[in-house]
Amino acid sequence: MGDFDLNTKYHARKEHSALIYDGDVIGEGTLRIVEAEFENETLFPIRGKSCSTNAMPQLAKRFGSFQAFAKSELSAIYPGGLEKARKFVCDTLESGFLINDGSGHLDLARAQNFYSLQFETRPYAAAVGLLMAGDGAGDFTPVEPRESGILLRSDPRGLEAVDLDGDGVLDFVCPLNYAPLLWQKGNSLKK
Repeated sequence: MGDFDLNTKYHARKEHSALIYDGDVIGEGTLRIVEAEFENETLFPIRGKSCSTNAMPQLAKRFGSFQAFAKSELSAIYPGGLEKARKFVCDTLESGFLINDGSGHLDLARAQNFYSLQFETRPYAAAVGLLMAGDGAGDFTPVEPRESGILLRSDPRGLEAVDLDGDGVLDFVCPLNYAPLLWQKGNSLKK
């Protein structure tokens, strides 16, 4: 499963979920997305004034300063618009994976990094991808990039292990954002 994990500006807990609203939140007839989270018992937008007014310039007229925007709770920024919007709830951002094949000795491989964020958010660019070797009992051990061959220093959009040439060795295929497909012949994964 894809994830942003716990090392981002997003925060979600069961007692205070992160929320996403999708709808005509400012009454102009255009569908917009608004992200929100709680600070104590008050719901605030996750995106700041720069990002919000860039997407919805009408907000700049109502909030003349960054301080005025930052002090406003979500319902004051979007009065009446949130009730009509669809609301999505997220109460966990922790990493996870799902296994449902009933048998087999599985390894896990993942692409990481994410560059396509709002201009006020720094890219998540501290990783190079990861192979985790499974022991067949549900435990996994990280494999160093020099051994696994996974070294993705760019903006990957996925990672697939397939035997492209039928030699019994899985090859990695990785689509990159705004770049050619990355393909790596052979690695430490074997069929």
